[in-house]
Amino acid sequence: MADSTKQRQLDRRGDAILQTLNTILNREIMAPKDVIISLTRVKLDGDMSKIIVYYTFFPDYKMGTVKRFFKEKRKSLQHFLQQKINFARVPKVFFVFDQETKKAGDLENLLDQISKELKD
Repeated sequence: MADSTKQRQLDRRGDAILQTLNTILNREIMAPKDVIISLTRVKLDGDMSKIIVYYTFFPDYKMGTVKRFFKEKRKSLQHFLQQKINFARVPKVFFVFDQETKKAGDLENLLDQISKELKD
């Protein structure tokens, strides 16, 4: 019971962090020009010392630009997050490309394409 309660708390905290970071990304720290970035999910470790933020972006060929952006802006994003959400200690934030979401999107596009071809 205690484990499920703790997990629910982590999930709620993760949802709040994701929403806050998306707001910061859209209002405080502007993404690179001609790139759309979406933060998709957050994974927290049990003691809240590390936060992994997963993202996707468009267009696909801007991978290097997006990686540089997160490398350069990580500390600023972490600072804004600390200001918006009260942490006992400041967690280290990592940004990781969300392969799962990308693969799911690719599969959905493929299924749409097959469906269209079957109709023709």
